[in-house]
Amino acid sequence: MRQFVLLTAVVQIVSSTGFATVIDYYRFENNLIDSGTGAHNATVLAGSPTFSSSAPAATIPQTGQSDTKSLSMATADALLFSYAFPFDSLTNATLEFYVDPAPVSSEQDLFWTTTGGGDQNRFNIGINTSGSLFMDYRDNSGNPGVLHLSLGSAAGSITANQWNFVAIVKSGISYSIYVNNLAPVTTVDSSPNLPTSTGWTINGRATEQPSSCCQFSGLIDEVRISDQALSPSQFLNSSPSSIPEPASLALLSLGLSMLVAKRLVSRRR
Repeated sequence: MRQFVLLTAVVQIVSSTGFATVIDYYRFENNLIDSGTGAHNATVLAGSPTFSSSAPAATIPQTGQSDTKSLSMATADALLFSYAFPFDSLTNATLEFYVDPAPVSSEQDLFWTTTGGGDQNRFNIGINTSGSLFMDYRDNSGNPGVLHLSLGSAAGSITANQWNFVAIVKSGISYSIYVNNLAPVTTVDSSPNLPTSTGWTINGRATEQPSSCCQFSGLIDEVRISDQALSPSQFLNSSPSSIPEPASLALLSLGLSMLVAKRLVSRRR
């Protein structure tokens, strides 16, 4: 009986290791509902975003959920999220999304993560003129705030008029950008002073700064935010693996070793 209890505990530990909580997940299946644990539904900030029948895949590889719609945005359209952008407050987090930009000939600031005026206290995640996915952030020290982080994927990694997958992983003060199946680009935030905004936007720079220089036009889908630094095997564009993570294997090995040792001791008595 004791051996059974020990084995059960090991299995429970292994099964709980490495699983992130999806705190916010916007699937854009004809609605702006957040299906994550945060339940922070989006609202329209500007314009009239619509839904398109174009989707990255019929089924999302990681979750097995069907995908039939995406969010279609013109340069005048924007969404509002009335809570702090998770990179502001979480030590570890992952932002994933699919994007199909109409052009890549001009800068497009896709995630403008403040509802305050000016160029401060925000992350900015977008596409630049070289077809690179970029991210930077400014603190709340002035207008503009001090630039603490600047990170970009390889030129040409984002292609216009087709679906591209993006994952941005925050692990402490380290940030990595994954685009499609390319190798990640990583940098360290050597002097962190994170934004403190209480709201964020998709395509909201023109409304909130305001500055209409850099608005997005195209499709976006499956915006998912998790509370851990995910590995590529956990991304939405990856099929789930039945092979345990190394840490889980180590725990399982340790637990089984303890069980075998206990059985040997019992036999000698």
